[in-house]
Amino acid sequence: MIKAITLVGSGNVAWHLALALKAIGVSIKAIVARNAVAGKELTIACNSSWFARIDEVQEVGDAIIIAIKDDAYATLHFPSRFATTLIAHTSGSKPYTILSNELTNRAVFYPLQTFSKTKALNIHAIPIMVEGEQQDSVEALKALALSLGAQPYLLNHEQRLKVHLAAVFVNNFCNHLLQVAQYMLTDAEIPVEIVKKLAEETVSKAFDIGAFEAQTGPAKRNDYSVLENHKQLMQGNEVYLRLYNTLTESIIKTYQSKQ
Repeated sequence: MIKAITLVGSGNVAWHLALALKAIGVSIKAIVARNAVAGKELTIACNSSWFARIDEVQEVGDAIIIAIKDDAYATLHFPSRFATTLIAHTSGSKPYTILSNELTNRAVFYPLQTFSKTKALNIHAIPIMVEGEQQDSVEALKALALSLGAQPYLLNHEQRLKVHLAAVFVNNFCNHLLQVAQYMLTDAEIPVEIVKKLAEETVSKAFDIGAFEAQTGPAKRNDYSVLENHKQLMQGNEVYLRLYNTLTESIIKTYQSKQ
C-alpha cells in the first residue's frame, strides 16, 4: 500500500494530484521542482518539503510520482539508491522505459483529465491508466487510484497512446473550437454564454447515442448554400476558413461513405 510519496513536478497535474493524495491521507514527503516559486507554493499547500533535485531527497516514501512535461524526462537522473523504488510517471504518451534502465521498478500512473491549477477539480471517477514492470507495483498503483475514487485501467503503452490521441481530439481540439466560437461571438458583441447549453448538449448526446448518430448540421445534410454563407463570413481570416473547410470536408466524406 502506498502511504507516502515524493512528487516530482509543480505544474497543473502535480498540483491537483498532490492535493488529492493529501486529502486521502497520503503523506507528501517531498516536492521536487526546478521552479522554486511553484515548488515552494505546492510544498506549503501539502505541508511538505521542497527540493530542487531528486538526489537531495533522503526519504522518498513508498513511491516517487513524476508529473512533468514530456520533454523534461531527459533531464531526470536518479541516484542508485532509488534503483528498486517504485517510480511512476504521469505521461500519457511515454512508456515507462523513458525512465533510466538502471531503475527496476518503473511504472505509469496517467490520469486522463484536463488540469488547470486555477480551477478546482474533483478527481473522483476520472480514469487513471496504470502499467508497470512489477505486478505488485501495478496492484499498489491500482489501489491508490481506487483510494482516490478514480477508475483504474490497466493499459499498455500502445493502448495509452491511442487514448492520448483520442483525448487530444476530445479535449484540446474541442477546446480550440470553443475558443474560435467565443472569439467570433465576442467580436460580434454577443455573449459567449449563448452557446453554452448547445455545447453541453452536444457532448451529452454524443455519449448518449454515439457521436456518429448525433451529428447534425449543414455539412451532414449537404446544405451547400449555408456552407457558402459561412465561408463568406470568414473571408479575411484564412486560419479559421481552412479549419472550417477541413472539418466540413471530413463530415461530408464520413457520411457519404456510410450512405
